[in-house]
Amino acid sequence: MQRSGPQALPFLPALLNLRQTLFDSVFCYFPITFRPPPDDPYGISAQDLKGRLRDCLASTKYFAPYVFPQLLDKLDSISNNVKVRHQLLFIWKSN
Repeated sequence: MQRSGPQALPFLPALLNLRQTLFDSVFCYFPITFRPPPDDPYGISAQDLKGRLRDCLASTKYFAPYVFPQLLDKLDSISNNVKVRHQLLFIWKSN
């Protein structure tokens, strides 16, 4: 059963208290370095996963206080990896 609108409001305070935990559980997958096996029956690509991760990170304004410092930290710590920098900027742009 999916809750939305007024039905979801009673759960909002509990979710707001967990926003750092929720963010950390999503951001730990960044950057995605996935290479599907040659016989992958599911057809999941690295781009699919990167897009869904970006969607999750940009899904709520409540992640903003966490996502920007983490992205900046990643930009500072990964100086030579152009692909990772591109992923970071793509996420930043979607926010």
